[in-house]
Amino acid sequence: RTLSPAMALLPVDMHGVVQDIQKLFTRVHQLEIRQVAGKRDVETKLHKVEQRQDEELTSLRASTTALERKDSVQDALLEALSKNSLEQNVQELALQCRELDKTCLKHAELLESLE
Repeated sequence: RTLSPAMALLPVDMHGVVQDIQKLFTRVHQLEIRQVAGKRDVETKLHKVEQRQDEELTSLRASTTALERKDSVQDALLEALSKNSLEQNVQELALQCRELDKTCLKHAELLESLE
């Protein structure tokens, strides 16, 4: 019986073939272990990044809330200042009007005395 060309290429020593297959299975197993470890490492790093982002978000929310409070306090103060300023301006204008009234009365008295 003659061997086909493909069969002739196979190693005659089956022990060597078994060893090669065992080496390949061992290598595949090692690669699977590395892949699982790498996946776990990536998941751990991703979790840490997500945790850090959550902490930063919490901090930013707290800062935003504090700034909003300060902003509303400043708005209230500005409104109070604005009202005070307006009242002060009205008082100053009233005083100027009284002074003008006095001046007008004096001028009227002077006109009467000249007639």
